[in-house]
Amino acid sequence: MKRILLAALLATGLIFSSCSQKAQQTVTKQPTVAKQLNFNQPLPFDSKIIKGKLPNGVTYYIRENHKPEKQASFRLIVKAGSILEEDYEQGIAHLCEHMAFNGTKHFQKQELVNYLESIGMRFGADLNAYTSFDETVYMLQVPTDSLPLLQKAMLILQDWAHNVTYDPVEVNKERGVVISEWRRGLGASQRIRDKILPILLKDSRYAQRLPIGKIEVLESFTPDVPKKFYHKWYRPELMGVIAVGDFDAKQIESMIKENFTPIQDPPHPPKRKYYDVPAQDTTLFAIATDPEATTAQVSVEFKMKADTQKTVGDYRDMVIENLATQMLSARLSEYTQKKNPPFIDAGAYKFRVVLPTEIFGLSAVGGPEQIIPAFKTLLIEAKRVQQYGFTPTELARYKQGYLRNLEKLYAEQNKTRSSNLVSELQRNFLYVEPVPGIAQEYKLVKALMPTITVKDINKAVQSWMDIKDRVIEVTGPEKLRKNVPSQDTLLAVMNEVNSMKITPYVDKVGAENLLATPPQGGKIAKEIKHPEIGVTEWILSNGVRVILKPTTFKNDEISFRAVSPGGYSLADDKILVSAKMAADLERESGVGPFSRLQLEKLLTGKIVRVNPYIKELTEGLRGASVKKDLETMFQLIYLHFTQPRFDSTAFLAYKSKVARYLQNLSRSPEFVYGDSVRAALTQHNPRYKTLTAEMLNQLNLKTAEKFYKDRFADASDFTFIFVGSFTPDTLKPFIEKYLGGLPSSGRHEKWRDVTYDLPQTVIDRSLHKGMEPKSIQTVIFFGPFEWSLPNVIKGHFVTEVLNIKLREHLREDKSGTYAPSVRDQFAHYPRQRYQIQIRYTCSPERVDELNDILFKDVDSLRNFGTTQKYLDKVKKMDLHEYKDSMKENPYWLSRLQFAITNDIPLEHILQIDDLIQSVTLKDVHTMAQKLLNPHRYLRYVLLPGKSQ
Repeated sequence: MKRILLAALLATGLIFSSCSQKAQQTVTKQPTVAKQLNFNQPLPFDSKIIKGKLPNGVTYYIRENHKPEKQASFRLIVKAGSILEEDYEQGIAHLCEHMAFNGTKHFQKQELVNYLESIGMRFGADLNAYTSFDETVYMLQVPTDSLPLLQKAMLILQDWAHNVTYDPVEVNKERGVVISEWRRGLGASQRIRDKILPILLKDSRYAQRLPIGKIEVLESFTPDVPKKFYHKWYRPELMGVIAVGDFDAKQIESMIKENFTPIQDPPHPPKRKYYDVPAQDTTLFAIATDPEATTAQVSVEFKMKADTQKTVGDYRDMVIENLATQMLSARLSEYTQKKNPPFIDAGAYKFRVVLPTEIFGLSAVGGPEQIIPAFKTLLIEAKRVQQYGFTPTELARYKQGYLRNLEKLYAEQNKTRSSNLVSELQRNFLYVEPVPGIAQEYKLVKALMPTITVKDINKAVQSWMDIKDRVIEVTGPEKLRKNVPSQDTLLAVMNEVNSMKITPYVDKVGAENLLATPPQGGKIAKEIKHPEIGVTEWILSNGVRVILKPTTFKNDEISFRAVSPGGYSLADDKILVSAKMAADLERESGVGPFSRLQLEKLLTGKIVRVNPYIKELTEGLRGASVKKDLETMFQLIYLHFTQPRFDSTAFLAYKSKVARYLQNLSRSPEFVYGDSVRAALTQHNPRYKTLTAEMLNQLNLKTAEKFYKDRFADASDFTFIFVGSFTPDTLKPFIEKYLGGLPSSGRHEKWRDVTYDLPQTVIDRSLHKGMEPKSIQTVIFFGPFEWSLPNVIKGHFVTEVLNIKLREHLREDKSGTYAPSVRDQFAHYPRQRYQIQIRYTCSPERVDELNDILFKDVDSLRNFGTTQKYLDKVKKMDLHEYKDSMKENPYWLSRLQFAITNDIPLEHILQIDDLIQSVTLKDVHTMAQKLLNPHRYLRYVLLPGKSQ
């Protein structure tokens, strides 16, 4: 089960708390509408939502939504988390969350998970929960094909609310699972967090109540402790029930009333207390180092009371905050494009860190030697904004982008997935965040944008920076502590910047047109129809192949992929580093006459992306746009082929960032372990060696440019796949003009087989590294494979059956690990072969015990196959996933590309249903005998360092 401890404690990106999670957006002036605005007017509540409260205090939300069809998302939210724990209960709120899946009145022990898997739901994806400081949330996704399924779903929610049984045997079993989850989180990030948190949340109860709890409590509590906590805090007035999906809302309301009205408070319940984070009237410094930290980070964070948007004016303030953090982040991002950037990445953010407190912050990540330059840069840009503010051109750009993104959400309002809508209602219950609905939000933002000025943005930023309650955080590797500044050094930098003369920001905006000269274009030479799947195929006069799949899954979304055989398999060993990184360098440089910064500014306000890539066997592009920006997308495609840019400044910036990222990776036990597994599997083939700082010295700009241009010099062996809300006639003029105008020489290349040879026997190794009592075991079965679509599906059945078995035995029966995973890979090219990888974290003392259980399950599946129960589960889950995916653009895009790269018919997508249905017990057994070879596998174990 997923758990949320502290949202983005050390975040460097943008994090916003806002209605419907908007991104950037803006507007044409509408002064007449703006004058009618009453900033004191309460925000409306979405009329599509039924909200009510039962006599016992349970709050409920219901909304009909038809995407995905015949499915519903449910949540039970309890306003009880780790903040309510007594000292002897630390970690118990989280354990109570786990116990909801281990025995209730109507579902004994593992019956709940078994039932949901039997109707096609997956544990984790469709059935999950998390515990935070102030709430515990249970999530359930179920089919709505029949009334019994809905009734069963409501029974599950009711059981979670007040019918968890707390069998002492199951409590003690789950104790081990929770300890495994605690163990999995151990490492540099956790140790640094434990040093920073008491300072960031100084003098508050939050600093002492992490949801994962304390290991000494988890190891010693008696089974009655979680049961008492559950009955004390799982009370109707603290509960919210959310239902969003393809159902009849009135019927669901009746079910909620029937199932939740009988729930009563326990006798003499304690008052639910809400805790604060006391303000500090000074600057605090939190400086933490760790032997296994791989990067350094510096942050300046201002703490304030969390806002609740209740009125139009409050909503306007939220829009101002979003615009401000986006513009400030953009300014910081410009530094990453300099030839010697002061950090790897940086950004501004404002988010709710805990229930009562929000943070506005500036943060940068880099190498240890960059802490002072990064800190100084953050302060300089903060001072620049304080002194001069933002420019009108910046604001106009980001307003436009803000509104365009909101416009897209509005266009997709009837195609939004239920899971997204559920999250918004959850925030209303927990934080009283308004839910006006996307139609009202779009209308409101269009009216508000003309009222927002540069002065408003500057005032907001100034108000944050005037806050005295701030924390300056610095973290980095322990062995490079000499680079980690002291508090006095940080104060000296602050004083230095305070005395500096800062010049105003200059917003350099380039040309407005991407293409100075349009291409000559070409024509459609041949058309092929694929009526069974609704696909049209064109061959252009220059040889380019185009696959078109119009859909109605989204109202305004056109996605594409382009693929060609070759990739960096065609690069000689001596230029391999440059070949692998060529597409990254091209993206970092921009395109045509535009640097990356100029391109970003030019494209602000457009919803479009195009990115080239070069993989081992293929090269190509991927991207998407909305209808308004279709021509821009095709122009970018054309430019990436015909005018790729390789800029020396961008090259130096990119190389500097990668070098600093690499320099301390060897301090991470997990990284060294992953690298060791890879090296053993590839038998140290130099083409598969993980990039090192030494190898980075081989990166050459001219070599990368030459390789990229060669890969994209001939479009005649490229296939473009377009999926989305279009008709072929809509795309035809763009395809003929821009794709038909791409260079072509008809060389029709193929990839080269330079892949690694698989080991021929069993490899059993271990690595001792790390400070914590934590082990990781990886077992990989591998070998030749007779590739065909039916065999791939049969092989996947083996993987899924094994995944369920290991979860049942390693986690549920033996409490030995938190989340064992089994993944597969069935390669067609360059050689037909497979890999099945098993991986989990556990206690070092239990490595051998759990390994024996793992191989018993493997041997059982290989020797005896599985049972009808497990076969039916996998069929149900795969069929449910297939039917759901068939109504999503990304699935069609990936399956059509799968057909192209594996030389199989486009129509294969229609065979998958029958192929899944046709798998038999004999098929699974036969495939398991082939794949789970006891004489050919890799086992690699990470153990703590020997000095531990």
